[in-house]
Amino acid sequence: QSWGKLLDTEPAIIPYMDVEVRSSIDTYEDFVHTLFLNNMISFTSDPIDIVTPFFVAKKDGRLRLVWDCRVANRRFVTSPPISMPSGTTWSALELDAGDDLFVAQSDVKDFFYSLGINSDLGRHFCLPPVRSSSFAKWGISGGQQGGKSWPFLRVVPMGWSWAFWIAQRVHAYQAWTSSALSFDRLIHDHAPPPSLSDKVPVIIAYCDNLEVAGTDPVAVNVVKDRVVAHLRGLGFGVHEETSASVLSTSLGCDIDGHRGIIS
Repeated sequence: QSWGKLLDTEPAIIPYMDVEVRSSIDTYEDFVHTLFLNNMISFTSDPIDIVTPFFVAKKDGRLRLVWDCRVANRRFVTSPPISMPSGTTWSALELDAGDDLFVAQSDVKDFFYSLGINSDLGRHFCLPPVRSSSFAKWGISGGQQGGKSWPFLRVVPMGWSWAFWIAQRVHAYQAWTSSALSFDRLIHDHAPPPSLSDKVPVIIAYCDNLEVAGTDPVAVNVVKDRVVAHLRGLGFGVHEETSASVLSTSLGCDIDGHRGIIS
């Protein structure tokens, strides 16, 4: 009933697609083929909702693939609240006199698109259909003769209302369980941080970013390397690794661990 009421009362949504991708059917189907070659899609004859691709620039000038999921998002309830770290998390840490704070970091590459979803969920994220003749050109089986086949995402789409919640939970859980640290060492804004006097590191997981911090640089590196090895063992790509340093940037803050200053 609530879904029917929503359709009756909410204005229709026309998803936005990148101008270049939609410039011709051949360009669009080349894009779809690239997604297929990267194991990001399968095909269905029974779509539920349509999503469309567009791109935003990353800080290094490359393009980030995002999806207009506004139509699909209407089917999902709001994700639950989730405890997150921020600059406040860093400022809550306390150093003993004479101690330095060391931070080691890593980043999960293409994190959202490394998280799989099953076909029942994926059919909520179908792309516009492709021609059945394209399957023969691509050398793959599928497609309905004379009919249409809809690509659907097999990975978590950036643009889905639950995407960040899922990514945050996955990374935080995997980082904590592989760190061999107690749960209170996974720090965020909604709980007081543990003492650093015992030289045991703390971990901060924010979406695809990992920070390991503590007053013992050897222990910090050991924990970071342990988590990174675990993530790679699960099949995630990890890059932008840094070893324990008193100078770092995290969550929009510059951290000077020698002076004990967060700015």
